Amino acid sequence: MSGLTGVTAIAAGLGYHSLALKSDGTVWAWGRNLEGQTGTTPGAVCDRTICVRTPVQVSNLTAVTAIGVGEYHSLAVREDGTVWAWGQSYFGQLGTGTITTTGCFCQPQPAPVLSVSGATAVVGGTEFSAARTRDGAVWTWGGDSFGELGDGASAAANPCGCVAPAAQVPGVAGVAAIAAGAYDLYVTRTDGTLWAWGANFRAQLGNGSSDSTGHAPARIIITRPALTLTPVRSLFPDQVMGTTSGSRDK
Repeated sequence: MSGLTGVTAIAAGLGYHSLALKSDGTVWAWGRNLEGQTGTTPGAVCDRTICVRTPVQVSNLTAVTAIGVGEYHSLAVREDGTVWAWGQSYFGQLGTGTITTTGCFCQPQPAPVLSVSGATAVVGGTEFSAARTRDGAVWTWGGDSFGELGDGASAAANPCGCVAPAAQVPGVAGVAAIAAGAYDLYVTRTDGTLWAWGANFRAQLGNGSSDSTGHAPARIIITRPALTLTPVRSLFPDQVMGTTSGSRDK
């Protein structure tokens, strides 16, 4: 990609946009921008530009150390540990405290995520976002249609299906890394264990089923199949256990 140098990290969204973080702490974006997810539109209202064809620097955002993307929104962590977000916020996935489930709501300029501090990493799904903090905790916000926020709440307890601002995920600590699917979230802990929660309609939670939604973190148990050894007499027809059978002409 011509003109873009000093890149230290990249992130690609489910909704056809991409981000690049440069060594100088700036973020560059390109791709679909219908919901303001590239952060390159000046002003406070999305201009409905369909796409940004070449990398453009995200406005009003510097000193960035980590980036992440959702389907139609983008995320960044700054040196001070704050999280910033822009793009679509139908379900509060920007974490600005606003939930809009009807009409078109988008934030084309980076805005701070409320309640999260000390962040080191961010990820996004279709309708939600998550951050890992320096103390090994995980914070989530946005849509909770399939339990992806990990707060243990059922659809009946949370009929809106969304949470804003961010809240810490209970029952999981010592997190070393995080990753997001469309409606599911995964973390590895410092003890090497893997945990997951959220949608499971394609068995993505690794719990042995494909028909349940995990509203709270659960460990994925990785087992190795038993190794069965079959006696082997020889790899060659005239040999048994490394010895030759028959006679050879000398």
